[in-house]
Amino acid sequence: MDASFVEDAAAVRRAMEYYADQGWTDGLPVVPVTESYLAEFLAQTGRDPGDVLLAMPQLNRACTVRLAAINAALAGCRPEYFPVVVAAWESLAAEGYPVKGIWQSTTGTAPFLIVNGPVRERIGLNSRGNVFGSGFRANATIGRAIRLGVINAFGLRPHELDQATQGTPAKYTFCIAENEEESPWPGLHTEFGLTASDSVVTAIITRSCVHIEARCPARRGGGCPPITRTRCPSLLTVPCACSTPRRRCSWSWPGRATPGCPPWSRRSGRAAGRRR
Repeated sequence: MDASFVEDAAAVRRAMEYYADQGWTDGLPVVPVTESYLAEFLAQTGRDPGDVLLAMPQLNRACTVRLAAINAALAGCRPEYFPVVVAAWESLAAEGYPVKGIWQSTTGTAPFLIVNGPVRERIGLNSRGNVFGSGFRANATIGRAIRLGVINAFGLRPHELDQATQGTPAKYTFCIAENEEESPWPGLHTEFGLTASDSVVTAIITRSCVHIEARCPARRGGGCPPITRTRCPSLLTVPCACSTPRRRCSWSWPGRATPGCPPWSRRSGRAAGRRR
């Protein structure tokens, strides 16, 4: 192994430990950020570095484009992921719940990000198997970029301003893409008046992820309880509506954001039967 590489690796480890000592992490190692590396992220957006993406007046703090870029780099994002991170922050601002103190409450919520459109394939977001699990850098780091921003821009650290009693693993990262190609329904973003070719981030504050399977004991001669019938129109209304503190979400792509009602929280019609 090249000696210079070993020397550089040692410097990186020292930087990682320094960042951890400052409380700039989520408990996992982060990527050291230099001004030149930060510039690669800022070059991905036309927004001014000082533009505010989300403000919390109750804390007298705000997340700017520059702070969002720093935390995206810390999280391990590639620079080309940054427009999605910016859109996620804009979407959370439009959703409105963070500014009401939900991230400071004992509830322990997490921001859930759903990405639609061509950007999914362009940056390698997973929308198929193990969609809430590990193994995909874009999913893991885009969601983590938001969490690190929550910690570093707003000071919402556990045992301090983050007062969650239990929390959720989703607070590390909670970002997926919709599998539009294999879905029997139009993409989620088209319900907000956008076209299928638009790249969009939808954000909603959630308590956790509800696990639902398609197993049906009726195939073995037994009865099929409602919680296992994925084709039942009422299946997703109660568990999923109860997993979110508010029945609204918002979509965003840089410069555009609008509130809306997520289809899985509606209690009637075709939308209630969506398997999301």
